[in-house]
Amino acid sequence: METVQIQCGSCGKVMAVQVEHLGAQVHCPHCQAIVQAPTENNAPRASGSDGADYPGIDSREIESIFTPGQGDELFEEPSDKPLVELPPDPSSAEDSIESPTLETTSLPHLMLPLPAAPELAPPWSSATAAQDQPADRFEDSAQLPTPETPPTVVKVAAAKRSLLVPYLLIFLIPYALIATGVIAYLLYNQSKNYDPLEHLPDPKPKEGPRHKVKHDSPLSGKLKIRFAESLRVGDMEMTPVKVEAVDDTELALYLRVRNLSTEYLIHPMSDEFLRYAKGRELPYTYLDWSQKKLFGGFLQFFKDDEPTSAELAPGQSALVKITTVSEFKNDVPKILKSGEDLVWRVQVRRGFVDVRGKQISATTVIGVEFNAKSIQRAS
Repeated sequence: METVQIQCGSCGKVMAVQVEHLGAQVHCPHCQAIVQAPTENNAPRASGSDGADYPGIDSREIESIFTPGQGDELFEEPSDKPLVELPPDPSSAEDSIESPTLETTSLPHLMLPLPAAPELAPPWSSATAAQDQPADRFEDSAQLPTPETPPTVVKVAAAKRSLLVPYLLIFLIPYALIATGVIAYLLYNQSKNYDPLEHLPDPKPKEGPRHKVKHDSPLSGKLKIRFAESLRVGDMEMTPVKVEAVDDTELALYLRVRNLSTEYLIHPMSDEFLRYAKGRELPYTYLDWSQKKLFGGFLQFFKDDEPTSAELAPGQSALVKITTVSEFKNDVPKILKSGEDLVWRVQVRRGFVDVRGKQISATTVIGVEFNAKSIQRAS
């Protein structure tokens, strides 16, 4: 193997360089400095071991594999010293340079070219750009750039925040379903218990009743009452007393009413509530029998068995008497003999109700339930 001997510019010692490494940068085996080897045209050829080609250089300082006493050992048993010394670890190069004494051998050092620096992605390049590059650009998998990962604390915090929505859904969805069910149940019961006959407008005396609800609409159970029972609607309390037959030609209902308000005068009933005539709408007050409906009647008020005015002051009470008209006198004996269940429907004032922020007088239709056998005979 042909070599060329050059002098280190750092320590001044001579070193041998292989011909194929001419023109490259090599390490000095003595001081580990980087030396630029001359080109092949400018490099002096080693013609012997006497150092004649290097004026001013003592031939004893030249280390070569051709020095006397060394050539025969190539064909004899190998000695303990290595024939070729590999370049030292670059990591310890600085320590070797700073060391005052260096251990050298008489054999020339084989100089190798510096390894090419690995091609690394610039620090400002993104991880996404590095991933888009082909993998064959990197000779070693360790050189592949890895994306920066966020701190563990940030990941944990993000994981905790992400559980907030599931936790809210776990509790809010059942709550919303229960609340919706309760509201639907209340609305259903309200619509079920609502009776349109409970809030009727008070008819004007001159115009007569204007029906928004049919006169024979079914009564709910909360508006029905029996003898000796009391029912409160609005500011009025009603207690049916009895139904009496007069000469088997008339039936009379006795109903005690009381004003429970603290500031209003209330007229419990009006003749308009009973008036029955052709061309007028049918009244809400009538005796409901299976054979027919007995409309109309006469209205009287009593207090201590004496006729009294129709108006009731707060806390006052009166006895109201409603009597059937002579038109149905032939039906009274039939009713007395029937033994049927009857309902006497009565329209009464209940006081004021709030309608869009305005106080309006309203009425209610109640039903007095009784049996024909319970009808008393007038003395």
